[in-house]
Amino acid sequence: MNAILKGAVGFAVASFVSLGAGAASAQSAATLTLKDNTAVSLTYQTSSCVGTLNQSWPSSILAGSFATRTATSSLTSNGCSVTYQRADNGRSCRFVATRLRSSLTGPWNYPTVNTTASGSGITCTYTITSVSSNGDWAVTLNVN
Repeated sequence: MNAILKGAVGFAVASFVSLGAGAASAQSAATLTLKDNTAVSLTYQTSSCVGTLNQSWPSSILAGSFATRTATSSLTSNGCSVTYQRADNGRSCRFVATRLRSSLTGPWNYPTVNTTASGSGITCTYTITSVSSNGDWAVTLNVN
């Protein structure tokens, strides 16, 4: 029994190793660039992503600056929700940027971005900059 188990584990490891980079081809990536187009800095509030974010969102983004992050996922969706707040008036922008498909092998839908401004004194806009059939896409999120 022990020999059978060792053989099964060895086969699984060998199969995984033989897949190599091919195993990563099922990954899709959402690249989000958040731009601060205001005259004041933005303060990080919260975020949530599908899959793995390449690095945490910065605690603040300086006026006129930007931050780019990539979320990779092997699921039927990718993307992030992220919220930043203006330092001067406390108003915030919440962006929910996602892309879905119906199954692991099905075609990807066009990405969607929903924006929510907490009130007057801030505007939240976006531009989808690239879309690929493999699930990868990119968007610029603007805080004005």
